[in-house]
Amino acid sequence: MINLILNKILKKEQKQLSTPKTHYVKIILEVEYVTGKSVMIYSNSYEITHDNHPVFIKLREEKTKEYTDAIKAIHINLDDKSSEFININDSILIKKSDFINARILYKYE
Repeated sequence: MINLILNKILKKEQKQLSTPKTHYVKIILEVEYVTGKSVMIYSNSYEITHDNHPVFIKLREEKTKEYTDAIKAIHINLDDKSSEFININDSILIKKSDFINARILYKYE
């Protein structure tokens, strides 16, 4: 009887240990700008799901660096006096005077 109980407990522990935790994050680059009287948001997102924590961290850091570089490029374009426009991620072109804010958001589950 005791062996039966111990076996059940050990099997539960083995199941819990064998199930890897899946890591998830959605990384979002948001750029706010004005068009007329409306505030618009350009959004570019990337989802990362992985069972291996070190690999998950590496992928998250790579995408964060990419989005950080995009924000740095926006600020460099804002300081550049040769053009009135900002090119964002080769996806959208906005007037410098319409730019409001750029940020990176993280949504974990």
